[in-house]
Amino acid sequence: MNGSREYGENAVLRVKRIRHLLGCPESLAAMRSRLRRLDDQMDGLAQSRGALAEYIGAAERMSNETCPPVDDAGPEPLPA
Repeated sequence: MNGSREYGENAVLRVKRIRHLLGCPESLAAMRSRLRRLDDQMDGLAQSRGALAEYIGAAERMSNETCPPVDDAGPEPLPA
C-alpha cells in the first residue's frame, strides 16, 4: 500500500463542484441566502417546539380525569 485512497466518481464530482462554488461570488451569495433561510426555519421550529413543550407541561398538570387519553394513531375511523 502506498497510502493513497480511491474515491468513487460521485465523491470526485462533489469535490469539483465545491471547489468551483467556493470561488464564485454568485454561488457564495446563494449559499448565504440558503443559510439564512435555514436559520429562519430553525428559529420557527424552535418556537413551535417551545409552544408544544409548554402545552404538554400544562396538560400534564391537569387532572387525568379531565382529559381522555390520546395516542398518535389519530381518531378511530367512523363506521360506514
